[in-house]
Amino acid sequence: MPGKVAVVHATLNALQAMKKHQGKLGAVSLVHLLDEGILKDLAVKGTATPDLVYRFCRLVVAAADSSPDLILTTCSSFSNYVEVAQTMVQPQVLTPDGAMLEKIINRGWTQVMAVATMASAVQPALLQLDKIAQRAGKAVTAQSLVVSGAYEAAQAGDMALHDRLILEQAAQIRGVDVIMLCQFTMAHLEAEVQAASGINTISSLIAALDQVNQFFAAK
Repeated sequence: MPGKVAVVHATLNALQAMKKHQGKLGAVSLVHLLDEGILKDLAVKGTATPDLVYRFCRLVVAAADSSPDLILTTCSSFSNYVEVAQTMVQPQVLTPDGAMLEKIINRGWTQVMAVATMASAVQPALLQLDKIAQRAGKAVTAQSLVVSGAYEAAQAGDMALHDRLILEQAAQIRGVDVIMLCQFTMAHLEAEVQAASGINTISSLIAALDQVNQFFAAK
């Protein structure tokens, strides 16, 4: 029987990105859960307040109620709270960017540029990167780039502007080994960012799908 993955979203754009790339998965059925208000409220408040963390964890618990083999969260802004949510459910809960960060360390890339469209998506990724690097005994230097106006463009449904702003900024990046695209909504630009910048590029979504496939291959 195919495995089941419950996917927890905080934005409709991430859900749409997941559906666009889900063909990269093997025989896996997906159950999507969405609370689009979480990310919108985070953008207003500027920080993950206790009530927002509670709502995120409640969504993960709801995902577990569908009896999945695995739960995948897609919002990088809440990566720091996946460990909290994990204590409330039995299935393994994956962060959206953990697989991407593990690949960066395993491939020996030490100069990293984190690209996002929301500032709240950068800090969790860099904190995780630092932990993974320390655990592996490696030193990593990370920078971040938040592409101004791209998030607002995506929220307004103007993905062409979203993409153009990201590619324009990516073309100016220099002096790093790898560019990591921190949000699922950026995954479709992985090859284009690499072409525009001439720098190795890896997206959280594509790496996460690889991780899901590996999970079920090992069962």
